[in-house]
Amino acid sequence: MDTEPTRDAQAGFFNSITHKNLVRLLGIVVVCALVISGVWLYQTQSGKHAGPVSFSLYENGAYRWYELSQKSVSPAFIPEGAKAGSAVFPNGASISVTEEGLVWMSAEQKTKIVLVERKGLAPDTSAVSLDGSTAVLYNEVTSAFDVFSVTYEGAYVSYAGSIPMPALPSYLVAVGAVTPSTIVVRTGDPESFLLYEVGTASVRESGTASLQVPASK
Repeated sequence: MDTEPTRDAQAGFFNSITHKNLVRLLGIVVVCALVISGVWLYQTQSGKHAGPVSFSLYENGAYRWYELSQKSVSPAFIPEGAKAGSAVFPNGASISVTEEGLVWMSAEQKTKIVLVERKGLAPDTSAVSLDGSTAVLYNEVTSAFDVFSVTYEGAYVSYAGSIPMPALPSYLVAVGAVTPSTIVVRTGDPESFLLYEVGTASVRESGTASLQVPASK
């Protein structure tokens, strides 16, 4: 009796091995993709980045740029293509803080929508992050800073929480929106950069950053 496997049996055997290997390989690829996308999503939503993040503060009648890295703030140059107090989405539409409130503008500059109405906003008490994902608007009624999360390029705005005005003898210098989850409140007496973490429906103080000024030569 011929005990050697036929060519068809051999082909089926190898096809089975190849199929199993492909399934395992695809499984590994899917897992890796999920891990990578999960890390990216976590970093994006938590505002945690590998390098410094640029933000602006309106101080003494002009916007000044800074970089936040961990618990350190340092003066910075204006990022390329950035405009303080506003952000441009990939589709060309923009979002900005004006005297009307938080305003969305179409790419063609033909359609304007006031997303959150706040009359008489000042640039030192209101801000929007560079990516347009977070906005801070001063509330005259509560004397606090209301934080809003902006998603789908301005199509949806949700209230996240509020930040109290610095208590005396400290005073406000300016507020800045840094990332989707980080707000900076600069105070004087004492000089400080208060950091606030923005959650899904909450805002809490998360620490203090110190200003690092390069030594003059």
